[in-house]
Amino acid sequence: MPRSVEELRRESERSRAQLAATVDRLRAQITDTTEDLRYKVSPQAIKSEVSEFVGRKTQGWLDTLKQRAMENPMQAIAAGTAVAVPALRLARGFPLPLLMIGAGLALTSKDRAGPHSGGSGSDGRNGQGSGG
Repeated sequence: MPRSVEELRRESERSRAQLAATVDRLRAQITDTTEDLRYKVSPQAIKSEVSEFVGRKTQGWLDTLKQRAMENPMQAIAAGTAVAVPALRLARGFPLPLLMIGAGLALTSKDRAGPHSGGSGSDGRNGQGSGG
């Protein structure tokens, strides 16, 4: 039995409505995926992910190192000595004032990032220096 023109129009409208709904859903999914990708490739997200990865790896390495040192303290002493002796020889090659300047810079840079800085860092100093 052939369908009437009216039935075909209704079926066509239903199909169009379903197609429009499908397109809207796909558009929303693509938009969400695009936003997710933008976030994942942003510098902040990459920095955060790398920082977490390095932190986990470092913590795992330190835990393994501690465990091995507890299991065999003589081997840990020997390994520490093997690292410390060349480091001390290298440090003796630098003049004492240079080492003191390096230590001072290291200490002041840690203080700048500390709780007393208030987050202003060197920006506050630059602003004061240019105004005077």
